Formats: sequence, C-alpha cells, structure tokens
Amino acid sequence: MKDLEKHLFAFCEAHGLSIDKPPSRKIKVNYIISSGNGKAVGVILLDWKRAIGVDIVIRAEKIEKSTRKFNKIIILTNSYSDPASSLGERIAVGVYAPHDLHYIHVEKELGL
Repeated sequence: MKDLEKHLFAFCEAHGLSIDKPPSRKIKVNYIISSGNGKAVGVILLDWKRAIGVDIVIRAEKIEKSTRKFNKIIILTNSYSDPASSLGERIAVGVYAPHDLHYIHVEKELGL
C-alpha cells in the first residue's frame, strides 16, 4: 500500500467512514468514501513528485459532473500549487495533501 493510501485509510478509520474501490472502471476515481447515509465522496489519488495544477482540478470537476454519483470529489496528492487550491475552493473540489487530512471537518467540508 502506498503512502497516500495509508493516510487515506487512517483518515477513514479515525472518522468511522467506509472506503471502497469504485464498482466500475468507468468511474474515474481511485476510491469512494461513504458514511452510511447514502452520501459519497470520490477520491482521486495522485502520488506525483511535482505539485498538481489547475488542470487536474478542472479534470476532477468534470469527473464529478459526468458521474453525478458523488457529493464531492477530493484530490489527495503530495503537493499542490496555490492556484490549484484556490480553484478547488471555488468549484468545490477538495485539494489536500496528507498533512491536511488532520484538519478536515467531515460533515462540513465533505458533506458526509
């Protein structure tokens, strides 16, 4: 299991969330987090050496709009640019690094 996955699984366990792989390859996320109330968050993991940019955030928004299965899409990556983070806040795509997971309010920020 990769480092980002370990952080994600620890976060879900700490908050009592279930985490699964998507049922189909057509759904372009790595994991689906749910809380048992019918709401779900799609998670895209990007274990890159460089920071992600706004293009990745836009791609995540397109995935959300095309599937309509998630309350929100989040991107978990090693690092991200300031413009990517700002755009994510404006279009409701969560952009997080592993150290950010400690500060996420599950109900408020993820809608779970």
